[in-house]
Amino acid sequence: MAGDVAGMRAGDQWNQAAMSNFFFHVHDGTLLPDRTGIELPSLDEAYAQAIATSGQILQEAGIGILKSAPWRMEVTDGQGQLLLTLLFSAEIAPRPPAA
Repeated sequence: MAGDVAGMRAGDQWNQAAMSNFFFHVHDGTLLPDRTGIELPSLDEAYAQAIATSGQILQEAGIGILKSAPWRMEVTDGQGQLLLTLLFSAEIAPRPPAA
């Protein structure tokens, strides 16, 4: 994708502010809230952190991800405002009948 995500939104306050606290909540049928968050310099950094963390979760799940329910990661700010949702699911195609 050309340019950064924030560059597509004029006047994005998050990318102009000093360090902000972002929270990365996981929903997999149960809410796994991030109660501590992480301080990052911009919304783009929060997006990058969400993608990296989701990748780690997928890697750790391994093939088990194929048997899990869909899940999502939500990034919120310190006031609980939703900033980004990443959705994940896996679906195995049905196998053709044996010949």
